[in-house]
Amino acid sequence: MFHPTSILLAVSATMIATQFLTAPALAVLCLPLLAAGGKSLAAWWKMLRRMRWLFACVWLVVAYGIPGDAVFAIDWLPTYEGTAEASLQAARLAVMLGFLAWMITRLGTPGLAAGLLGLFPSRRGRGGMAERFPVRLALVMAHLEQEMPRGAWRAMLDGQPPAGPADATLRIEMPALRGIDVALPALAIGALLILSRFG
Repeated sequence: MFHPTSILLAVSATMIATQFLTAPALAVLCLPLLAAGGKSLAAWWKMLRRMRWLFACVWLVVAYGIPGDAVFAIDWLPTYEGTAEASLQAARLAVMLGFLAWMITRLGTPGLAAGLLGLFPSRRGRGGMAERFPVRLALVMAHLEQEMPRGAWRAMLDGQPPAGPADATLRIEMPALRGIDVALPALAIGALLILSRFG
């Protein structure tokens, strides 16, 4: 198991790189996501379903925002160039969500908090801002993972938020940083550069 911070850095670099990759390179990036299987694929599909309207809006904005020849020569349809670019942007967003889903299922809430703590070490001692932020973020994510009862949003608008988790204690374990942990982000960036060159 790699250090949570190295996983966080490698996945963050991959998510940023997806915005500059072509369709063949994105297809190659999908292979490890599909090979992971299990919970990460289920979480990926859940994210895609939740963000389907965002995908639709992004696709329409990009498709109609790029000039060119209209599809089927019909004036009110988007252009061929726009549909190609919109589909590529949607694919990039989907792959990015796939790596995010893999990281969340791989590390879990305590692992994400440990990764953030590794990125922002506290210089003020225990209880500093750098320590409070990852813990609070992790507790919010743990709360969002719980199933909300029907109509809970109405109660929240009325100033009656639903009860949080019964156990609000978060245990974070910080493993020692090894040489392979330092090399993982560099290897990921190198692989992405090679993929972008040949993709």
